[in-house]
Amino acid sequence: MLCIEGETLVPGSLAALPRLVALARSETQALEMAGAIVRSAMTDDQGERMFVESPDAIAELRELVDQRLQTRPADYIWGYRTLLAIEGQFHWSAVLGCVSEVDLDVSRSTSWGGTI
Repeated sequence: MLCIEGETLVPGSLAALPRLVALARSETQALEMAGAIVRSAMTDDQGERMFVESPDAIAELRELVDQRLQTRPADYIWGYRTLLAIEGQFHWSAVLGCVSEVDLDVSRSTSWGGTI
C-alpha cells in the first residue's frame, strides 16, 4: 500500500508516482492512487519533493485527471481535490474533502428560494 486510506504517504509513495501515472493511462485505480499520493503531499514533510523531482509525472497526472473529469464521473470530488493539490492549493483540497458530493449536486436544485 502506497497511501494509507488515501491520505497518508508511506515510504515508496513518491518514487512510485511516475509508474502509477503511466499505469493511470489505462487503469482507473492507478489514477485514483496517484491522485491520493499527490493530495497526501500536504501532510508529509517530503511531499514537496514530488513536485520538484517528478514534474513530468505531475503534468501528465493533471491531464489525465482533467480528461477523467470531462467524462462527468459520479465520483468527481476526488478529481477536483487532486487538481487543487497539483496547483498547490492543499488547504482547499482538504476542505473539499470534507464536503460530500451530495452537498454539491446542483443538478437537483431548480432555483434558490430561501433567505440567508
